[in-house]
Amino acid sequence: MSKVRVLVGVLPERGGVPTADIFFDFIAIAHRGHAFVRLPYMRTDLARNTLAEHLLNESRFTHLLMLDCDHRHPADIVERLQARVEEDPNRLVVAGLAFRRGVPFDPCMYLADADGSVYVPEQWEPGSVLKVDLVGSAALLIHRSVFEQLARPWFAYDYSHAPEGHWPGEDIWFSRRCLEAGIGVYVDTGCQSPHHIDNYVTEDTFRTHLARVRELRRATGVLTEADLDGGGAAAGGEG
Repeated sequence: MSKVRVLVGVLPERGGVPTADIFFDFIAIAHRGHAFVRLPYMRTDLARNTLAEHLLNESRFTHLLMLDCDHRHPADIVERLQARVEEDPNRLVVAGLAFRRGVPFDPCMYLADADGSVYVPEQWEPGSVLKVDLVGSAALLIHRSVFEQLARPWFAYDYSHAPEGHWPGEDIWFSRRCLEAGIGVYVDTGCQSPHHIDNYVTEDTFRTHLARVRELRRATGVLTEADLDGGGAAAGGEG
């Protein structure tokens, strides 16, 4: 395969990075010599589309890595995700693992059944690469060919079912376009970016919450089949 060259785009929040720790995390990533795109604050879907356009106009880069600035990313996140596409060039979309900032703190990766229902995997081999159907975009590495293949807009919000309480974000829009086009989407479970709230949402947060919910259901006698066999939790809306 041709040499992987990654362009890094950071999605700015309205008020900048939430904490000094996260600010210095981005400095650590940049210090490793990676090229960054400077982007002003704008709607998230517009920002992601702007970054994609920038990649297509910069022919020397093969991939775009989008990083949200309300997460703590490992200093070597570029190298980690880059290694995953070097292992298998067919991995055109590879995400790091992040968790929802609110209850139930579930992982932002989803699988779809044949009937279209979506659920969250609860178990995976530590450090494994999972093929999923839908993924969050806290840390998302995308090959330029994906943007060349898919129709614009690559990212958008879908409010068509808002009256029923469903408004999937721009990351789900992108994932569904990949799914329709037969483009595989992967998650590197060993490359995790804790989500900033009053604390950091990690895999431990998710599993602790899950255990507490199951214990409460046992105590009250309200147990579902999923509780008994360890099945997946239902997927919700935005992270």
